Amino acid sequence: MTHGFSRQDWIEYTAGARDAELEAHLKECPECRETARRLIEIDSQLSRMASEVRDSQTVTDGATQIAFAQVLGALRSSAPRSQYAEPQLLIWLELFLSHLFGRHTAQRAMQRAANLAAAESADAVSPGQWGEFVRGLSEMVADLCGEPAARLLSAIGNA
Repeated sequence: MTHGFSRQDWIEYTAGARDAELEAHLKECPECRETARRLIEIDSQLSRMASEVRDSQTVTDGATQIAFAQVLGALRSSAPRSQYAEPQLLIWLELFLSHLFGRHTAQRAMQRAANLAAAESADAVSPGQWGEFVRGLSEMVADLCGEPAARLLSAIGNA
């Protein structure tokens, strides 16, 4: 994704795994330090939103709209998107799914949605496949967690 570090490297670092090579790079590279800072900030917000959606029996439309506004504001201010399948969007989606289901299931959901969109992997989703990829993820989340979580995932994927 950035300076030779993969999407998975960034996800694992954001989730708390220590990587000596990445940490040494962060000491030297202000761009990657800022990326790490933003990812940790976004992950915290995604964790809070996933927890609220997951732990609620019902989520009111007003509460859902507030959650959307908070997360979308943070996402939009974090980094403008230059293409649909920008690696940061993939990271945000996987982090959100990880908070809902755990990392392994999140990775499997990402792979399944990529396959449904006719891509080999989430990293290979093209701009033309992006909408189908996000729809596939949203449908899986709706089936397992309900519509509020699916709408939040869709909003993240289309930030």
